[in-house]
Amino acid sequence: MIFLSSTMEDLQKERDATTEVVNTLRQVPIRAEYFVARRENPVEVCINEATKCSVYIGIFKEKYGFVPGTDNPYGLSVTALGMIIVVEARRTTIRNQAVN
Repeated sequence: MIFLSSTMEDLQKERDATTEVVNTLRQVPIRAEYFVARRENPVEVCINEATKCSVYIGIFKEKYGFVPGTDNPYGLSVTALGMIIVVEARRTTIRNQAVN
């Protein structure tokens, strides 16, 4: 599974093109707009789904995106926050594998 992260409205063409490439690679693209309604906070859902994926693709341009006012220790947008959390999760996984 490959998680695609970006602001949605301004980067729709880029998201669609990236999804086509991911499909061509016979991988499963995971995009926020594919999520069904859940009880969890939407930010938590995105971050949880992103950390489950084997690959994270961040598409960044000029817009910064939504910045959650609560449960946001870094004060970042959801897109940036997701990237940092995924990178940290990967570092932890790599460190744990190196120790074992």
